[in-house]
Amino acid sequence: MQPLRAYLEGAFRRGLDLPADGIVTVQDTSAMGSAKGRWTRPDFILISAMRFKFLPGAQVDVHSFELKTESGGSVPAVHEALAQTRFTHFGHLVWHLPERSKAEARLAEIEDQCEEHGIGLIRMRDPSSDGGCEILVDPARKKTLPAAIEGFLEARLTSEQKERLAGVVRGSG
Repeated sequence: MQPLRAYLEGAFRRGLDLPADGIVTVQDTSAMGSAKGRWTRPDFILISAMRFKFLPGAQVDVHSFELKTESGGSVPAVHEALAQTRFTHFGHLVWHLPERSKAEARLAEIEDQCEEHGIGLIRMRDPSSDGGCEILVDPARKKTLPAAIEGFLEARLTSEQKERLAGVVRGSG
């Protein structure tokens, strides 16, 4: 789990190309929120927020990340990541798939399923390496209802994280 957090806070964040005053919050949500329902707990979420210089309002994007082991990369794993987008804008499947793994035989099928459902696919080749993750499929933005996202974040962010996010949205943070 820690290598994924490091990747999200490092290389993934840099890839978002946020302005200097934009914020990113990464939260381990694997044990947070309701245990009711199927596939309701992504392993991590990442929230980015920024304000515009000339346009009114703020842009908030919520990403969910489902981490799977070498043997866990499967079509149901893609569907799990997809189900989590009922609370987020973007869903990602992060698959720990080392080089020359026997599970590489499933990679093309998983890529196709991710493409079809608009789910991002991140291959984690070597969790101990800074460059150990590679984005294979970019996610598509989902039209998730703001009320669903709001409730999801309310249940999973700390008071400090909520206040910081609200500050950016209000233009005071």
